Amino acid sequence: MTTNFRTPPVRDKSHLAFIRTLPCCLCGQAPPSEAAHLRLGGAGGTSIKPADDLTLPLCHDCHDTETRTGPPKFWRLRLSIDNVLVARVMCAYARSLKP
Repeated sequence: MTTNFRTPPVRDKSHLAFIRTLPCCLCGQAPPSEAAHLRLGGAGGTSIKPADDLTLPLCHDCHDTETRTGPPKFWRLRLSIDNVLVARVMCAYARSLKP
């Protein structure tokens, strides 16, 4: 018998609220944005959202396109920057603002 001891992804409502105050990182549309979770190998899983620190601000249209295209293909075609690095920097910045 195999037991999965994987820890659940970290949830942070205040970080998601911060992400939603930012403009879309692709088209620049003004806030509010949607917090798009970056799905990476091992980050989350089937039907499990990744940790909230792996989010980027996307407008509704860009987020919908990401969902329909499939996240790996979408980010490979649309973004010329490291989306994981940007998400981690945004998370670090948001945490630095907390008292």
